[in-house]
Amino acid sequence: MPDVLILGGSGLIGGAITEEFGKDSVLATYRTNPIENGTYFDATVGSCASLIERFGRPSIAVLLFAEAQIEFCYQNSSAAAEINITATTRILDELLDIGVKPVFISTDVVFDGERGNYRECDIARPILEYGRQKLVVERYLEASGSPHLIIRLPKVVSSDPSSDGFFGNWIHLIESRDEILCAEDQLFSPVDVRDVAASIFLLVENTCEGLYHAAGTDNCSRADLFEQLLNAIRKRKKTTAQMKRCSIRSFEGFSEDRPLDTTLDSSKLRGLGGTPVRSMEEVIEEAVATFYSK
Repeated sequence: MPDVLILGGSGLIGGAITEEFGKDSVLATYRTNPIENGTYFDATVGSCASLIERFGRPSIAVLLFAEAQIEFCYQNSSAAAEINITATTRILDELLDIGVKPVFISTDVVFDGERGNYRECDIARPILEYGRQKLVVERYLEASGSPHLIIRLPKVVSSDPSSDGFFGNWIHLIESRDEILCAEDQLFSPVDVRDVAASIFLLVENTCEGLYHAAGTDNCSRADLFEQLLNAIRKRKKTTAQMKRCSIRSFEGFSEDRPLDTTLDSSKLRGLGGTPVRSMEEVIEEAVATFYSK
């Protein structure tokens, strides 16, 4: 009998949660990308009741499945809402009806980015369709009156350069290009995926309920992060790659303006104690060391 059900567990976060809680305690589902010991589940048509009949009732269910591509959510808002709102709220109803505590993973883009350093008590005013859809579900859960957790995440990164993540992709760009454009006017609070998993574990172990921010301690732009990465690489090898700072407004093809400062205050979570969150400098150094040790 699994203690944790991860709905949409084939991605970066799902894998880290599985490692944190222990493979024997987790049942992870997938839809398009099969995973070891995973179970196929399509949240748009599937029923949690069928999973529980087969595997037993877990204590919690982490909802990771979502249509998270910002452009898709705007261009195809109805299709995105079928996943992000309709399927999600239906699954939440099923879980609450059978007494399984849901852990809903939300996002920093529920905020408009006007001032940053947002706390859980600050009013959410999303300017992106994706953020609006996530906020609908947050409010739906809060109105349920049932035990639940909502965890807002910023950009999640990984020190594993082989993963389909931020730093791994950037290292490959540095290896293949001479100049890379990076926005310097959009701020966020990136966090390592292992720290995300550890934060979820901490909240579950402490039987916490309600809304929490689980962000990193570094408030920075993509240009700041890229510069740190480039400097870390230059300590190991020569490179002709250069970073050119620009505005997020310089990138064409965005249907919606991007929020400029979605930095999160995670002091509520930090007040619980637990493992310190890694700095981006530590994560970058580990990513570079791993990549160039091959």
